[in-house]
Amino acid sequence: MSMKSFDKFCENLILKAPGSEKEIFDERQKIIRSGLTLEALKVFIAVSFANCAVMDFIYKWAETFFAPMILILCLCALYWLIRNGIKGTLTGVNGLYAKRYSAIMLIIIGSLNLVRYAFDLGEGNFIIKDGMITSDFLLMMSFIIVIVCGVTTLVILRGSGDKV
Repeated sequence: MSMKSFDKFCENLILKAPGSEKEIFDERQKIIRSGLTLEALKVFIAVSFANCAVMDFIYKWAETFFAPMILILCLCALYWLIRNGIKGTLTGVNGLYAKRYSAIMLIIIGSLNLVRYAFDLGEGNFIIKDGMITSDFLLMMSFIIVIVCGVTTLVILRGSGDKV
């Protein structure tokens, strides 16, 4: 057995194992994906900085600094997801099973965490308390966006034309 055929044998062993599908991107996808990741990160940093500056110096509109940052993070993740879906860099040459599994897990985790806030909706001060938006409401909105990210991923995977 030559070295080249042995390498091909090992590659088939690794990539064909059930449940261990590794995502493979071509060079164009890697470059575009890296650029979009940097773009989403820059948006997150700029909006987070503006939010912290507003809450420190102008008006504290939320109970905590943590909950708005999580909401901003989820919005930037959705932005990144949609931009990658439009550019065709969300899915690689291989690895659709892993993406589908991740999307389903996002939906499940978001739904389970959302149940916790469903029982608090009846309270009088769930959205606004002492003139500020509550952390519970912002976290509930974040989990709704996580579910939207999972559904969006499934829609993009379905629309990519590949068998999912």
